[in-house]
Amino acid sequence: MSTVLEIVQALNPEIQSGSQFNIIEDIAEIRVSESVFGTKYNTALAYMILHTYTMMGRAGAGGPVSWLKEDALEIRFTNVASDDELKQTSWGTAFLALAKQCTGGSMSTRMRGGYAF
Repeated sequence: MSTVLEIVQALNPEIQSGSQFNIIEDIAEIRVSESVFGTKYNTALAYMILHTYTMMGRAGAGGPVSWLKEDALEIRFTNVASDDELKQTSWGTAFLALAKQCTGGSMSTRMRGGYAF
């Protein structure tokens, strides 16, 4: 089974391991449930990480913006209110398709406290 970083780098070789990746991974882990995705968890997490990276370049485009700053690193990301935010990137759309596959089409567990899965 491939690691999350291996999947991310296979899909976007420009992304490197390091403190920025670790912070984005921490953010994405909050939004992805291993119990929902099972053996596809690493792929789901990779899609969410790639979605988050893409949305960082669009700060403010998806709604209210939250941000995290540590030393010289500043990360902006949108708050999730619905699937609409995920539909703004191909990675978010891939995440939703995988979620639908893993839940048998039932996405009733989709929103828990504002987070996807």
